[in-house]
Amino acid sequence: MSQGLNAVKEIRTFVENLQKKNNNINLKNADLENELSLLKEDKKNLLTEITTLNDKIKMLKLAKNIEGSGEEKNKDLKLMINEMVREIDKCVALINK
Repeated sequence: MSQGLNAVKEIRTFVENLQKKNNNINLKNADLENELSLLKEDKKNLLTEITTLNDKIKMLKLAKNIEGSGEEKNKDLKLMINEMVREIDKCVALINK
């Protein structure tokens, strides 16, 4: 009978240890999920900032080309204007849908 009680105690201790490990893993998983969520939000913000900065770069290039003169600058200016017109056309097409 003593061996049976010892076996039960060992099993109970083993199960309790497993439950503690499981709880620790669950807590760590929750922390990692929170960190992942924060990182995803940061990524989204950085992508938005990149898009904004790229738009500013385009506008600065356009402004610089408008100030300058010469055949090559005029060609670049025409290409930029054509790109903007295409973007506007895409927007108008989306609005019409």
